[in-house]
Amino acid sequence: MEKTKNSKSKDTKISINNHSLKKNHKKRTSSSHDSKINKFKRKNIYLLKKDNPNLAPPMDLSLYNLKYSWLYGKKRIQRRRLILFEVLQLQQRQRRILRSYKKSRNGEIANINETKMPIIFHPIYTYSIFEEERITGYKDLNINLKFCCCDLQVYLKVQYTDKVENEKYISCKNIEETLKKYLPETVITDETIFYSYLRNNTSFVPPGNKISSYMFNNSVFEVFMGSIVDPEIEKIVNNMQIFSLFLIEGASFIDIEDSKWLIFLLYEKQSRNYQDHYCFIGYSTVYLYYWYSREFHDNSRARIAQFVILPPFQRNGHGDSKIQEITVEDPSDEFQDMRDKQDIIRLKISGIFNEKEFKPPIPYLWILDAQKKSKISLNQFFRCIEIALLERLNIRDEKAYKEYRLQIKQRIYKKNFGNFNQYNKDEILKKLEETYKSIERDYLRIIKSMKTHKCREQDSSDRTKRKEVYT
Repeated sequence: MEKTKNSKSKDTKISINNHSLKKNHKKRTSSSHDSKINKFKRKNIYLLKKDNPNLAPPMDLSLYNLKYSWLYGKKRIQRRRLILFEVLQLQQRQRRILRSYKKSRNGEIANINETKMPIIFHPIYTYSIFEEERITGYKDLNINLKFCCCDLQVYLKVQYTDKVENEKYISCKNIEETLKKYLPETVITDETIFYSYLRNNTSFVPPGNKISSYMFNNSVFEVFMGSIVDPEIEKIVNNMQIFSLFLIEGASFIDIEDSKWLIFLLYEKQSRNYQDHYCFIGYSTVYLYYWYSREFHDNSRARIAQFVILPPFQRNGHGDSKIQEITVEDPSDEFQDMRDKQDIIRLKISGIFNEKEFKPPIPYLWILDAQKKSKISLNQFFRCIEIALLERLNIRDEKAYKEYRLQIKQRIYKKNFGNFNQYNKDEILKKLEETYKSIERDYLRIIKSMKTHKCREQDSSDRTKRKEVYT
């Protein structure tokens, strides 16, 4: 979509998919009308759809120079003939509002539906549903899964133009039934029913107890916690379980019959028309294991099973939580990276890295004492201080760099002492050098990622400051 403006003639030309429309605005004496026209231009509101509401934008559009006018305040559009269309309104922070209007013959609006424009993303993994992540035997296959942004009510539609006659070339004979095995029983397959559900579901409030809230980029986010025994929590879990298969490698569904599951839900809180609306951002599932203790008999240990932030909202700081110590069940590489970064940031804030003992070689007793204060597991604490040391280390200082390498190699040797017994001295030194090089490359990758994230946060902060100055 391209918009060009000629300041002399005050003409606006809109080019959409090789179709163009010229609107010649005559001079008017009314300044209020001119301000409305300018407001229309600033908001960049374009007609994107005509006559066929079933096709998702963007699509080919030809307006045939039909006259239209906007009446601000009444949210009404006047057109010369009976149509059904949708309007895309591009707003700040890429918030897109989808409005549907159905006109009757007398020019009045029969139906108004205002919802947030769908955010589209694709699954990362599908091998747990479709073997080899491929579907063969169909022409122009389109699998569409839609979720209501608040309670994640699911809509499923499978479309294709043709199908091969010989079934041996079809990898999945019934795609819809295959997907339904991983979707809740309440899945909707009728688009009319689904959009009717969206229109009626305007007073949703997340279930559970609100345990935290924070602001990011002038948006409010809230965290809700609840047990799986809560029927409303169970409903959302059934709807969102397929996200774990799509976004976590090797993930599986949790057992909703087990009452020890705790569910944490993250929502963005939006206010429109004096009413609060909630948009689902991500979730975490936590299992409560029994904690064996001589002093207490009702303690439990929380273990994260799944931690998902939907792709459109990732790398926005939603994983920054000040947890003391928690066990992660079979963490993925991405989750381990996030854990490394947050633990290092927390240790920096605590001032541990500013103590005089924090230089290679670090005394082992100091490490044990600092680890107890930080409440981070010993292996993870070693990893954090080694990354922090490498970040501060001047590699040109040969003595300090050698002591750093020797300290890491000693730790590796002690940890794998039993495995090194089968090698001679030269082979052990070679294995240690190879292992160290691999660890150093991984540490440098984490350091580079942290610097990039810090620059991104600084850029976001600068933009916010500039916006405050301008406003």
